[in-house]
Amino acid sequence: MLMFVALWCFLASGADATFVSVKWSHIDCDFRRWRQRRSLMGIQRASYSSRVNADSVDSAFSCWSQRSRFWETQGFSALDVAGFSDYNGIGACGSCPSVVSVHSNTNGEAVAVQVEAALSEEQASRIQALAGWVRQQCEDNPEIPRLFQHRSFGESKGGNDCTYLAPLLQIMAPDVAKQVVSIVEMAYERAEWGALPSSPKSNNLLPHPKTLGIRTSEHLLYDGWRNLEAHKDIGSVYTIMIALKDPKDYDGGAFFWNKSFFEQSEARPPRLSAIVFRSDTTHGVRPITCGIRESFVTELWDNDDAPLGMNRPTPEQWEKFLVGEQGQQ
Repeated sequence: MLMFVALWCFLASGADATFVSVKWSHIDCDFRRWRQRRSLMGIQRASYSSRVNADSVDSAFSCWSQRSRFWETQGFSALDVAGFSDYNGIGACGSCPSVVSVHSNTNGEAVAVQVEAALSEEQASRIQALAGWVRQQCEDNPEIPRLFQHRSFGESKGGNDCTYLAPLLQIMAPDVAKQVVSIVEMAYERAEWGALPSSPKSNNLLPHPKTLGIRTSEHLLYDGWRNLEAHKDIGSVYTIMIALKDPKDYDGGAFFWNKSFFEQSEARPPRLSAIVFRSDTTHGVRPITCGIRESFVTELWDNDDAPLGMNRPTPEQWEKFLVGEQGQQ
């Protein structure tokens, strides 16, 4: 099982910032506690955290003492790490998100929402630092799960350099993970997605973001990659793309999505702005002619948070994982 792979840890020793490896069960323990606390906070899904004793929930974050030491090695020594856990809602972390536009398809249904100031500068810096550290660990330790990929979508279809951050993001920067879900919730309410069917042939309405799990969180670099062909995030419900570079830093590279079979809309959102869209919307990235495009993408789906080592799992992979989990109970 991927859940129990011997893995690296965030334990820094001294100023040299060397890292020692521990068993994945140590990380898994903290993640399971996080999942149960997430459930108690009103986020409904917590399928495989049920084995955690409720008495340990209050220590879910404090037990991960390595978090502060890790961030210190990344240059964030002035941060109050405990504050990362005490998320007090949108705007509490230094950003003041607001919806700037709602984009509809030819049927008048909202398919995409643009939000400015989705993250603070400090949150964005931590995402970039975590992604950089994960890439370095993957280069230095080939035996760990492949959390970094030069991801090609096929000849002439483009691709990106993808660093998978979930569920490390939830453990090491829980305020960022919760902020992302809150931004999706803001878009959900503004677009009135709760009144729309989840699919053309379904009587079920689109679910509330807080009833969903994080399928994947990805730091994406388009450095040498020209574009990303039109596609859908099949298996997910909502996708949020947050720009980590300003449009003036690169030429081309507009994000586009389909309004209909024949019409498309596009945007080049400012740094730290987000585009939230229904995952079944066809979308992609226009050709980049100069510079490097950088973004942070999270997909929410109708399952629990994916564990470490399952990089954007398919529904079939998830079912196999659940069968393995039930066998351990």
